[in-house]
Amino acid sequence: QQCTRAERAQARRDALGHSQRLGVAGQVAASVAHEVRNPLAAIRSLVQFAKDTPLPEEERDSILSDVLSEVDHIDRTVTDMLDLSRPPSSARGTIDVGEMLRSAIRFVKVYAHRQGVVATCETETEPINVLGDPRELRQVVTNLLLNACQACADGGRVVIAAKCERSSPDRSRALILVR
Repeated sequence: QQCTRAERAQARRDALGHSQRLGVAGQVAASVAHEVRNPLAAIRSLVQFAKDTPLPEEERDSILSDVLSEVDHIDRTVTDMLDLSRPPSSARGTIDVGEMLRSAIRFVKVYAHRQGVVATCETETEPINVLGDPRELRQVVTNLLLNACQACADGGRVVIAAKCERSSPDRSRALILVR
């Protein structure tokens, strides 16, 4: 009887540990699905657009470059999930916010069009440079744009804008607005 009680207690602890591991696995799977699904939908739209539309070679090359960039992003996301044992590295550098927003809009534009949404970018003429991880910032902006397109009704409009706000002569910050 004593062994049986101890064995049952151990079985309950094992079941609880298994249940907790399944919960963590579900959270990781949901995170991976979110980080992969949006880029895949946009990639599909871009490839379909490039396939169905006669385009100048320069525009087709630009679309294909965006597709390759997003495929690399998905690969890095999966690699990061597989490398959970080590902390993620941040590649900090100078980011031209306007150029990054224009690149994200080019990537999302076809997806937006298929959703019945017009996506545009408004940036200042002067470059706005920030220090950060270009990959992570583009990922955040792309996800915001895709989410905004999904939230819009057919015929909606998504605008992303950047502006530089100066708090003093030697201090400023970049603002990115999605509406």
